Amino acid sequence: MYAKRMDDLPPYLFTPIDAIKAQKHAEGVDIIDLEETYENLVTAAIHPSWHRK
Repeated sequence: MYAKRMDDLPPYLFTPIDAIKAQKHAEGVDIIDLEETYENLVTAAIHPSWHRK
């Protein structure tokens, strides 16, 4: 899930970022992927049973 304006960005924008992430991951560096974090937040937000009452 992402903003529609992301479609307007050139596809090569994320290529160097993905390469750096892959390199750092191979080096054993912990990487926080905010895209996955955002998706998890959205999933939690739409489940009312997971909310405090």
